[in-house]
Amino acid sequence: MFSGFTKETVDFLWDIKLNNNRSWYNEHKELCKRVLLIPMQELANDIYDAFEREHPEMELNVHMSRIYRDARRLYGRGPYKDYLWFTLFDASSEHWSGKPSFWFEIASDRWSYGVGCYDERTEMMRRFRKRINANPEPLRELDALLASQTEFVLTGEDYKKQYQDCKYPDLQKWYGKRNFAIDHTQAIGPDITSPDFGNRIINGLLFLVPFYDYFYPIGRDLSSDDEENE
Repeated sequence: MFSGFTKETVDFLWDIKLNNNRSWYNEHKELCKRVLLIPMQELANDIYDAFEREHPEMELNVHMSRIYRDARRLYGRGPYKDYLWFTLFDASSEHWSGKPSFWFEIASDRWSYGVGCYDERTEMMRRFRKRINANPEPLRELDALLASQTEFVLTGEDYKKQYQDCKYPDLQKWYGKRNFAIDHTQAIGPDITSPDFGNRIINGLLFLVPFYDYFYPIGRDLSSDDEENE
């Protein structure tokens, strides 16, 4: 079971940021496994188990990112990431992108978690806007739920000019999104070393289930269309 990260976890993330080369990493590979990879996997497993208990109907998979950067996308950076994340997504899909998914990420200076949907295609958000126009009430309920707490906020990239004409002004902040997330980001502090830190992440992600449920059918229908067009 996950019992919190350690100061060594943060120190390693800073060290790999400042010593991003194969020689240094090879000398510290076992440290990476002990202070970063194993705790992250333990946290992911605990979250997965909690969803299995509370929402077995969701049928989620867990995907852990690799410490290695994609060699095709280094862009002058070192070969290793100075952060690590995992995501929980629909088990019927091979990929987490293009559908709503839950995630947790830790970096040298911050950590974050939440639910969101990242898709370069515009069709996902077009269908979202169509759903708002057809029936705004379900999203209004989610908007009120979000406003009732202080842990999570709506984030994501906004269109600068397009889609600024929502016929429901109270939902404009949702309607004008190019992509979205409901998340919490915080600077690294002593809270990540607490044995109770995992429970905070579990309870927070379980709170976000209604948001996932709202967006999931949109992503599912989009994936179905893609399969039919192949």
